[in-house]
Amino acid sequence: MQKAKSLLKPGNLEEVAEAIMTTDKRRKISFRKIKTESGEGTIYGIAKGAGMIEPNMATMLCYILSDVSLPKGTNLYSVLKSSVDRSFNCLTIDSDTSTSDTVALLCNGLSGESSMEDFSQALTEICIDLTKLIAIDGEGATKLIELTIKGAKSETQARKIGKSILNSPLVKTAVYGGDPNWGRLVMAVGKVFEEPIPFESLQIYFGTLPVKEANPEILKKLSEYLKNNTEISLNVMLNIGTVSMKFWGCDFSEEYIKENAYYTT
Repeated sequence: MQKAKSLLKPGNLEEVAEAIMTTDKRRKISFRKIKTESGEGTIYGIAKGAGMIEPNMATMLCYILSDVSLPKGTNLYSVLKSSVDRSFNCLTIDSDTSTSDTVALLCNGLSGESSMEDFSQALTEICIDLTKLIAIDGEGATKLIELTIKGAKSETQARKIGKSILNSPLVKTAVYGGDPNWGRLVMAVGKVFEEPIPFESLQIYFGTLPVKEANPEILKKLSEYLKNNTEISLNVMLNIGTVSMKFWGCDFSEEYIKENAYYTT
């Protein structure tokens, strides 16, 4: 402990972000400046995670530090949980889990009080930034997939279908190979048996390009979109309700197998 204490110094959060890395290939950092009653404060977040990512249980660590305080009586846990539910809990790399899933928020209040609205917005933005950084840095990943589920009847339905799509090895490998495979996408929606979706209402887009009943010309454009972009927008419209949610994941390449097949403890 004494040696660890002697190494503490101001301005070394980037070193901390690097120190917590395991199979990560890059540091994951996001921060925001927000107004306070006495001027300006900072919220600074770091995270690590690249494999065994399926919150609520994941090999993921995130530490968010701030010199801002919030109005008296604010439940800081509730503020954090709201942001986490819209970010980290909408993330998956490989559907596997571990026991080191942690998101911690610490505020010392040295820069004064911020409004609840400004703090919550900045905190959520940071959490989403870090979520995306984890997804694109996933083991064997070459592409970030941002999935939007629209027209769900409930948040529960959106989460079940969203995770089913992003956890599908067939969908992941199709994205990696540049194959806009309608059958694999429909399979991932349809295997959520407790949430049946009428085929007639279902619409799926990569970017702005429709996958359903795509003609050869559109299929070519879809393939080019998948091959030429590292950030893939996937929009799944259920059209049976009013709930919309975003989720984040990645593709699977040969590197995922190499990294995990030859891994030893």
